[in-house]
Amino acid sequence: MPVISQFGGLFPRHARHLKPENAADKAENVKLTSGRLEAWRTPLPVGQAPMETKSFHLWSCCPFYWPACVTATEYLPDYNRLFLTGRTSRPEVMTAPGCAPSYQFLGLPDPVTSLIPTAIENHGEDCDARNYVYTYVNNFGEESAPSAPSRSITVRDGDLVTLSGFAPAPEGYGIIGMILYRSVTGFRTGAEKEQAFQTDYLKVADLPLDQNIFPDDRLMRRLGPALTTRENRPPPAGLRHICHLNGTGTLTGHTDAQVHFSENFEPDNWPSRYDLTLPCNIISMGSLDDLLFVTTDGQPFVINAGPTDPDKERPVRDCDSRHPDIGCGWPGQSAVTPFGLVYATTEGLALLKPDAAVDILTAPWYSGAQWRRLRPETVRLAFWRGFLIAATEAETLMLNLEGQKFGDYNLGALTTLSIRPVDMCVTENGELIYLENDTLYQWDAGDSRLLYDWESKELDFGSTASPSSARIKTDGTQFSIMSGDNRFDRFVSCEVPFRLPRLGRNRRFRIGFYGPGTVEMVEIGYAINTLKQGI
Repeated sequence: MPVISQFGGLFPRHARHLKPENAADKAENVKLTSGRLEAWRTPLPVGQAPMETKSFHLWSCCPFYWPACVTATEYLPDYNRLFLTGRTSRPEVMTAPGCAPSYQFLGLPDPVTSLIPTAIENHGEDCDARNYVYTYVNNFGEESAPSAPSRSITVRDGDLVTLSGFAPAPEGYGIIGMILYRSVTGFRTGAEKEQAFQTDYLKVADLPLDQNIFPDDRLMRRLGPALTTRENRPPPAGLRHICHLNGTGTLTGHTDAQVHFSENFEPDNWPSRYDLTLPCNIISMGSLDDLLFVTTDGQPFVINAGPTDPDKERPVRDCDSRHPDIGCGWPGQSAVTPFGLVYATTEGLALLKPDAAVDILTAPWYSGAQWRRLRPETVRLAFWRGFLIAATEAETLMLNLEGQKFGDYNLGALTTLSIRPVDMCVTENGELIYLENDTLYQWDAGDSRLLYDWESKELDFGSTASPSSARIKTDGTQFSIMSGDNRFDRFVSCEVPFRLPRLGRNRRFRIGFYGPGTVEMVEIGYAINTLKQGI
């Protein structure tokens, strides 16, 4: 007498007669964390997106939508800025007072012209040679690298020098002003062991953007602080997959085969000395604490990416074997989990771990050929409350990843979902939000229960006689039993045994459940009196 008291999930890799005990042929929209058949809550609509939206981000309860594949990352809370790549050819910073987005390019270019100083030059012991530079300042108070120095001019302290040649500020960077500096050589006593020139640029004045000519007769003792942005560099054009290293003030992103890092707590400054060049083209990135996971069209890499000594390179580990990322640029083509970064390969979903080792997570369920039929190059991934959601254009999978790693309930690890999200994200309070058919939904948050569909593998009844009775412990669900072309359906609302019609002579049958009700156990027998025992 077949009894199912613990319901399992999918095992498509195995033939029907080789599947584990209590495994399923179909398990869609069903929760199997406790071994019972349970329903998720229905998805709750939470927003309407413009048509043709490809990516979104939920920030401070405000949804933002884009028609391109945009990567958005949040930074330190007091910055109130969102950093984007993919919306334009350059990385951007977004602010959203009142949920109204405002965009500008990240970082600042240095001025393209040198200043032209004009003065009556003097020569003598009380004269000094100087040159001038200027920088741009944006609405965040960030400052660019300086222009090229002007020609040198020799004057006395306090002599009038007229400056011209200020370049118009480029648009799109939020530039609101300029700062003028001039060179000053520090005092030397003559007792120094090395006669090194101690020259620096000190601030002369803040200038408006429409400044064309500036007269400088300021005394040296009235100059301001020294220039500190000589080596500042804006992020390179074409930067992709920008992300924030948690616990630091560092941003990172990539171009082709190079990984780029911002200066710690200076999101506008991406020094060239931090650039790392990898031997493969980079496909995606993700960070976990101070580790940066990098997938490529060859082997993956793990970079210790926290703040570093400028004179030392960040440590890089590479995987011993090739596991190329086949993602084609969809939003969320990789997902960070507590165990590492998950991404798609031709053999299955791969987990890149902190030690740079790779596990193929889907290998117990899918062969390489089966996996490739699911169009894994179109995968979008999200990690939600221990579950890995993997949506391709052919199927949406839900894998209980925490159960696999901690040895919990493995039989029900894999199910499918009927949703087909274009993009997904997990909010700070742990809610899964996804975009489907231009509508934003919150998963498992509706007022009613979602209908599930579960069918068992083929059950061997041990004889060719047709089973005649069933007992199901449920609070209400649709029950089916199938054999060949024969099928019987009945709604069951309690544990009272009931008779089955004749379904023909067959050793193998399948049973199924459809509905929102919880099912804890099912027994199929040949005599109803047997099932009535203990009732």
